[in-house]
Amino acid sequence: MRADAQGSPFFERWAGFVLRRRGLCITLTLGTTLVMALQAADKLRMDTTDENFLSSEELSIGTLQEVRRDFGNDVLLQVLVQGDVFSLPYLERLTALHRQIEQLELPVDPIDPKGLDGRETTHVLAGDHDFQSFGDEPGGQGWEDEEGGTAIDEVLSLINYRQTVWQAGALRIKGLFERLPEADELARIRDRIRACTGLLPAAPSIGERMSGRLDKRRASPHRGTQAAGSSEQAGRLAADRPVRFEDEARCRPADRKLAGRLVDVNGAYSIIVVRMVQLEEQEQGAVVQALATTAQQHDRAGFRVHVTGSPAVRRALHTLMLSDAASMLALTSIAMVLILFVLFRHALGVFAPVLVVWQAEIWTVGLMAATGTPITMVTTILPAFIGCVGLGDTIHVQSAYRTAMARGIPAHGALVHALSTTGMPVFLTTLTTVVGLLSFRFATLTAIQQMGTFGALGVTAALINSIVFLPAMLSFNRTSTLGYRVDLEGSGWMDRVLQGFNALSAPVPYPGGVSHIRRNSVLVCCVPLGVLAVVGVSRLRIHHDSLDWFPDSHPVRQTLELFERTVGGTGNLTVLVSAKDGETLARREALDALARLEAHVQELDDPGARRGMVRGVTSLLDPIRESFQAVHGGDARYYRVPDSERGVRDMITLFEQASPQTLRQLATIDMTRALLSVRVRWSDALSYLPLLSHVRQGLERHMGGVATARLTGSAYVAVTLVSKLLMDLVRSFGTAAIVITLLMVLLLRDLKIGMLSMLPNLTPVVMVMGYMGFSGIPLDANTLLLGSVAIGIVVDDTIHFLHQFKVRYERTGDVEAALRHAFRHTGRAMLATSLVLSVGFMCVLGSELVSTQRFGMLVALTVVLALVFDLSTIPALLRAIYSRHSTSPCSTNTAR
Repeated sequence: MRADAQGSPFFERWAGFVLRRRGLCITLTLGTTLVMALQAADKLRMDTTDENFLSSEELSIGTLQEVRRDFGNDVLLQVLVQGDVFSLPYLERLTALHRQIEQLELPVDPIDPKGLDGRETTHVLAGDHDFQSFGDEPGGQGWEDEEGGTAIDEVLSLINYRQTVWQAGALRIKGLFERLPEADELARIRDRIRACTGLLPAAPSIGERMSGRLDKRRASPHRGTQAAGSSEQAGRLAADRPVRFEDEARCRPADRKLAGRLVDVNGAYSIIVVRMVQLEEQEQGAVVQALATTAQQHDRAGFRVHVTGSPAVRRALHTLMLSDAASMLALTSIAMVLILFVLFRHALGVFAPVLVVWQAEIWTVGLMAATGTPITMVTTILPAFIGCVGLGDTIHVQSAYRTAMARGIPAHGALVHALSTTGMPVFLTTLTTVVGLLSFRFATLTAIQQMGTFGALGVTAALINSIVFLPAMLSFNRTSTLGYRVDLEGSGWMDRVLQGFNALSAPVPYPGGVSHIRRNSVLVCCVPLGVLAVVGVSRLRIHHDSLDWFPDSHPVRQTLELFERTVGGTGNLTVLVSAKDGETLARREALDALARLEAHVQELDDPGARRGMVRGVTSLLDPIRESFQAVHGGDARYYRVPDSERGVRDMITLFEQASPQTLRQLATIDMTRALLSVRVRWSDALSYLPLLSHVRQGLERHMGGVATARLTGSAYVAVTLVSKLLMDLVRSFGTAAIVITLLMVLLLRDLKIGMLSMLPNLTPVVMVMGYMGFSGIPLDANTLLLGSVAIGIVVDDTIHFLHQFKVRYERTGDVEAALRHAFRHTGRAMLATSLVLSVGFMCVLGSELVSTQRFGMLVALTVVLALVFDLSTIPALLRAIYSRHSTSPCSTNTAR
């Protein structure tokens, strides 16, 4: 039987090749699948950090790597413990929990800091430097010389909170509760800490003490000895003064590092800070699990224990991503099987397409594993995405095949006919989808680039399997028409829907001519819809907060929000300060500038911040001021930087002798670089903009000419990421739209028609983005993908429709006949593939992650709108454009 549509000679020859070597084709595809599956099982990993979005060449990431290499890890876990903090039973239980955490043995393979950027490190591990570290290990040997080590580097809590005192002629670092205090002592400590929160009268301002202005206004009995600075002089001075540490029942300057940080303002919560060595994300998850198990053992009435912090959030993300990926694959597979069964009603017609998309998915994740590319929050949708998109190719091929079989063409000829007529449009639709995905290569965010690269490879893998594996498998069918019945042609629900869309813009005959009111009405209706969509797009907002990806009821989200309401400060902003060439930071001028910067940061007044964005600042100033105060008998007036260069050097020497590890967490050995760490509340990225602006003003005002500074930390990385989101959206979507438009022009061989044909494809995408604006759905790292992904998908139906229209129109010159042919030969497949895509993406509504739900729902909505526009607006445009070129005398009567 003669085919109704002109086929491609290349794909006709290709079909013959596949049929002659079907065993080889099946063996090669299945063998490749096996190899890729082994790669995925052995090497595939996940990364849920914000850093994975940015290139390692990004300034903030480079600085972060430098900080981690030279000062240690900045990843912390927080254990929030609820109860009556200033009671002996609570402290006894806290001590037991603290000790058990310290004794956790979790052998791991720490990341070698030399691997961060290839340079050697001279420092031990540290963590979030805003917490006062405690330790007196002389020498401070780093783990880089060991063959492994434990996962926990340090544990900090009220039990061992650092107190710097002068005892027995030497500076000593001791814990706040080296021994459990008596009830009256505990009451004084409680009042002293509460005084720091403003609940009781507080001592003079910390800003005055830091700058030394208060001391200059008051007469000091030891004025002449302040600048002496030597250890010997400091010892004589301390001997003349009693240590008043345990007796002062008012706020001490050093206690401000404790109040509101390791204990909340009401004394109802305290925290245990757990520093980890630098680990891969999977090993971090093991630490979180071990800590959660330990916490559960101690959790009881009056002593509630919660584990939180960024590693806990990332572990929960990791777990949800895995479970969501599995559930999405299961749901989409079930949906595909059901839809394929309804369409084709034959085992081969169901499972051959399913194997095609499964193999494409396995090839994709296998390539990611082989190249060391991790699964991220963005690329976790790839398997389900490739499955939905790839199934569309198989439906088009199988639809043409079964139609040919139903019309009496032998099995071999039916396959040749199917590939020759659908091969070229399937190739073109894959090409447009690949272009849409590869447009992400123009993005600046690394995770977005990876989504584009491996998404394009996955779609290409689906194409390869559709034109190699699928026809080889279908060749085993001899007689089945895969559920198609010629006697029902034109009378099914799909055919009635398609006939209705065709009539929507068809010319209406009247005596003496025809009216085009339907066509014109369809085109005019698009204008207000487009305007409304543009208004919605203008209301889009950018938002990035990984906590919002969790449902409100998720325990990890609730725990972190509880932590932020009580103690707060799981984010950080780090300032890496470097001395000018030939100088050090151990100079009074540099330290004064650093003190002014510290005071400036603490003065941030952000009305939008919840209970204040800044929760504390830590720097090299802290051990210097603590030491100076200690050698002066704990007098709060001496909590400042010494007045002389020699005094500064002596305080640094004294503290280094007492706790070298702590000092090296804050400054390099040669004192050429130091950290100023700002602990901030967890928030969405844009909330950090006032903070960054404020810090930059302080750097310019106080550090200019004295030292240079670079910013990094979780807050800065988040802002950097968000600043690139909108630019990446414009770049990727613009690139995809331009390149796909050019492809349409080449396909139709007409500039004007090719450009006009893009309107029905761009309009649904813009409408969905407008819906996002009106409904308050933010633009984030996931929804950023919508535009380019959607346009690459929705243009597929347009290509199939226009390809069949052009083939028939070029043969007959009859617009109406060509439209009927396009509806008959591609309409059912368009409905089926749109159904598969929309149902497939709607399956992600079963995901726990809110971000994944949003993306799936928006893509499904775009697919449905695109189908409606393709079946209504495309025929209207073709009737408006081609009717003037029609050469058929019956072209005006074909709608009857």
